[in-house]
Amino acid sequence: MELISGTITINHILQHNNNWQRFYKKHYKLIRDAIPWNIDKILNCRSGKLGFHKYQCPDCHHSITVPHSCKSRLCSSCGVLATNNWISSSLNDFLDVPYQHLIFTIPSQIRSLILANRNLLLNMLFKSASNTVLSWTKQNKSYIPGFIMVLHTFGADLKFNPHIHVLITCGGLSLDNSKWISNFHFPHLALKSIWRYQIINSLRTLFKKHSLSLPDKEIFSDYTSFNNFLNALYQKTWFVHLGKSLSDASFTVRYIGRYTKRPVIAESRITSYDGQYVQFYFKDKATNQTFYPKLTVEEFIAHLIRHIPDKYFRQIRYAGIFASRVKSSLTAIARNLLFQLKKSNAKILSWRERRINFTGNDPLICPKCLKKMFLSVIAYANKYGQLKIIYCQPP
Repeated sequence: MELISGTITINHILQHNNNWQRFYKKHYKLIRDAIPWNIDKILNCRSGKLGFHKYQCPDCHHSITVPHSCKSRLCSSCGVLATNNWISSSLNDFLDVPYQHLIFTIPSQIRSLILANRNLLLNMLFKSASNTVLSWTKQNKSYIPGFIMVLHTFGADLKFNPHIHVLITCGGLSLDNSKWISNFHFPHLALKSIWRYQIINSLRTLFKKHSLSLPDKEIFSDYTSFNNFLNALYQKTWFVHLGKSLSDASFTVRYIGRYTKRPVIAESRITSYDGQYVQFYFKDKATNQTFYPKLTVEEFIAHLIRHIPDKYFRQIRYAGIFASRVKSSLTAIARNLLFQLKKSNAKILSWRERRINFTGNDPLICPKCLKKMFLSVIAYANKYGQLKIIYCQPP
């Protein structure tokens, strides 16, 4: 049994010993369409199979080829770049006010139901979190805040644990948009009661409409049994965690960036891989203990792919005065009331600019004759995985 040393990447684990191909062949009937689509991108990241840009010197014809990245959420390197780009492009979307971090969690008994009704119930979590926040701020403080919601389906141990991170302004526009009302107190006791009601009422409504696929038809054989299940959940303690208080928009955007494009597991947490088992570590925040679970390759892949979202499913959503349909008008009113100017977004750096910043050298300057190289070929993969080539004329 060979122990792999050095940095252990998810890409390597998937490719080594045909791990992914063997897993797919065994379980393909249970695998959602978005999963092989994402895995194929990861396996071909920066290989040239997803496309490339080719640059050529006009004098000596020296050339370089820059392969395209996969941009998958499961890819750690692409996730870092996506996070940085999101941070650069998002500063203007936020008001320069203090923010509060809230985390909405659900009892473990609901997780199997969500897995059986993935998109329907993950959308329900977003809607319930939004309704919870807005119902409390409107009824108790008479204002509408701005907030962003980020869905995570994973915990530190990689198990399926869907929860919503909410970053919310400490205050908001009054209901008539005439003033900014500050508020630095979010009562988690009140919020968790509203959150519990929103989830249970939504599940009850969906069951009555016959909209749910039921993972255990013996337990959920009829409305009475399902209602008993919900009533038992209603007696449990539900949690809304109060996270960090954040001082301003700039700090908030960078803080949120940690949660937006974050991969399921940082590769730095993978401690060993011997071809059969993968070991990683995580810290239990409740006990402050560090654990080192060891999974078979098959178990590790199953844990990973469960968290890949379906195509076009939005993991990040905006609400309140940050909602897309009202954001431009309401944030303009809020800035006027707060005496704030609209900020410019930071520039998103191109591949060339990132390379210059990182190495100090311009990658498009020919190393032989020091002339600027031109874009000579663009290749991109179509939906069938075939490369389409576009030839560019020299300037």
